[in-house]
Amino acid sequence: MTGPLDGRRVVITGSNTGVGRATAEALAAMGARVVLACRSAERAADVMRVIGPERAELVELDLGSLASVRAAAAQIASEPGDELINNAAVAGARGQTEDGFELAFGVNHLGHFALTRLLLDALSEDGRVVHLGSGSHEGVRSLELDAVHGLTRSRLAIAEYATSKLCQMLFHAELSARFEGTARRSVAADPGDVASDAYRNMPCVLRQLWTWRMKPPTEGARPSLFCVTSPDAENGGLYDADGPREPSALARDAELAAELWRCSDAWSGLASPSSRAHAEERSAGRV
Repeated sequence: MTGPLDGRRVVITGSNTGVGRATAEALAAMGARVVLACRSAERAADVMRVIGPERAELVELDLGSLASVRAAAAQIASEPGDELINNAAVAGARGQTEDGFELAFGVNHLGHFALTRLLLDALSEDGRVVHLGSGSHEGVRSLELDAVHGLTRSRLAIAEYATSKLCQMLFHAELSARFEGTARRSVAADPGDVASDAYRNMPCVLRQLWTWRMKPPTEGARPSLFCVTSPDAENGGLYDADGPREPSALARDAELAAELWRCSDAWSGLASPSSRAHAEERSAGRV
């Protein structure tokens, strides 16, 4: 039996649970071959069993480790890919990545930035990159690129989560600009408030209070599925359950998006020496 996505290869980060799993199962049912990019084989065992080896493959990926991102990207890029869904996220967790970045920024933005950059050469000519956004980005009034290193500062890490989602939207804006004139698309999906495993690091009682009225992952996956499959999902667009909408004004700041790209390129080790020097000067507060 074939489906509308038969022959398409789709990489989905954080696809062992929540919206990512719901998206992976739906895409596999449409005929896609899904690459489950997850932190461990153990965590992904159940979704692998449900989808089956004929439609799913596993790549271990820890977005909090740039070394893991590079290794996973090399494995994934051994075959061409058609879609990349940057789905995984941490929320309500404090700490820093193994490379010294604030945890939400390092996982939600920088890890996905590096993965995407490393996979672009293997992306098909009509491929799509889908970024999981969040309405929380709209509450961020400024982006301090000097403050993304080190430990999480706020007690509940909600502010850092919102900042990381703003960074994802800025990355989406710059990537879509670079895709102009090609058949490739960068598309953003806002799943809305979903009771997902992203909040697993919150204290149990707080997590229950925070998520009890949120929608289930199957509903949260609908914008992602639209962004992957619909011919109406436009390059540069942001879509939620009600259709297209505008991101915040800050998320549409082209100069800030370009600056974030330059710094992220350097911080992830993908940039030229001059770009790395620029990022180091910015981190030191000299620019």
